Amino acid sequence: MAKYLVTLSLGPVQSLIGAARRTRDLWCGSWLLNEAAKAAAKVINDQHKGALIFPCPDSETVTTMPISPTSCVPKSNWVAMMRRGN
Repeated sequence: MAKYLVTLSLGPVQSLIGAARRTRDLWCGSWLLNEAAKAAAKVINDQHKGALIFPCPDSETVTTMPISPTSCVPKSNWVAMMRRGN
């Protein structure tokens, strides 16, 4: 059975930066993409145990993943997982 690397990138980041008028706008856009990536990582980790590659699935922050601005999950707008398929 073949293995596939699946990456999920949330964005577009560049248009969020271009549309920002204040530093607060940059922060909010970054925070929003990060929260969406954390939610996707949590769903992948919950439904496909052992498939999540990034953020690190061995980290206790992924398994307890609070969706809040103070959580310490790596700040990123992408998620990677390994899937088996035909």
